[in-house]
Amino acid sequence: MSRFAAKFALGLCLAAVFALMSLSPAMAGQQENVDYIIGRIRTTLNESLNSPGWRAKYSLASKNIEDLRKTLALGGKISSNPVKEYNGVLTEMLEERKAEFKAYCDAQEKLDKSRKKAAKQAINDVGMEMINRITPKPGIFTPFSQARTKNAQVIKDDFARLRTIDEAIATLEQYKKNILPSIREIRDRRQALGPLLTQFASLTAGFDGTYKGRFQGEASGTITFTVKGKSVSGSLSGSYRGDSIQGRFSGIVDTHGNVSTSLSGSLTDMSKNRMGSFPFKGNVNGRINGVSGSGRWTAKNKWGAPAGGWSVSKN
Repeated sequence: MSRFAAKFALGLCLAAVFALMSLSPAMAGQQENVDYIIGRIRTTLNESLNSPGWRAKYSLASKNIEDLRKTLALGGKISSNPVKEYNGVLTEMLEERKAEFKAYCDAQEKLDKSRKKAAKQAINDVGMEMINRITPKPGIFTPFSQARTKNAQVIKDDFARLRTIDEAIATLEQYKKNILPSIREIRDRRQALGPLLTQFASLTAGFDGTYKGRFQGEASGTITFTVKGKSVSGSLSGSYRGDSIQGRFSGIVDTHGNVSTSLSGSLTDMSKNRMGSFPFKGNVNGRINGVSGSGRWTAKNKWGAPAGGWSVSKN
């Protein structure tokens, strides 16, 4: 290698080192921005736990996730998933309350069985006392006289036991009523968190993959498409007013997940007349997030222009 070439190579190496040195603080700063927004999402969700206005907190978290999406476009990586963490908290709370409710139900079931047994015993004791009262008075030395002196206390004890069981059952019933609203509340909160879980997952999922689902409206059936890079291609199969339809579509998906495609296919007459197949054209448009997607479809020929919606999940 000549002296000039050696100096030139050394210069390139030094330039690369200086470039990395100047870039590292910027990259570190960008990661700090990403981590800050993730922390803000975590704080918002944690604050929602004891807030009656949790839906507003969820809405704010959704906006924060979109802010994170824009920030990630400039660099940085997702270091944690606060939405998934919070979903775990809600799930644990729900399971604890369901277990508590079940314990109350089990205890009440045991008390119900005990009450039936105690009630049966009380009825038997009352019956024996009634029999004793309608039979001739026994002599002082007969066993009946001894039993009769005890019957009143036995019956009193029987009904005291029943009252105790009834009070316990009533207490458990109140416990169940008190915990049910909490179970429903946590269940509602966890269900409403679903869109946020999907929204956050879409930040790392990427669009590439195969999506399957259904289309509905004036026609219905199954829809499948594959995303690779910016390209979308797929097919749909179903029926329209009893006739069979088959179609294929292709197009593009942009960086935000917006899908735009052109559809072409044919409708086959399934009536007894069997009039043949008729072509149609249309569109399958919508939006995907790397986990699921939905949108609208249209089809048209000179005999009609049906339309409807579609929804898919990524396999």
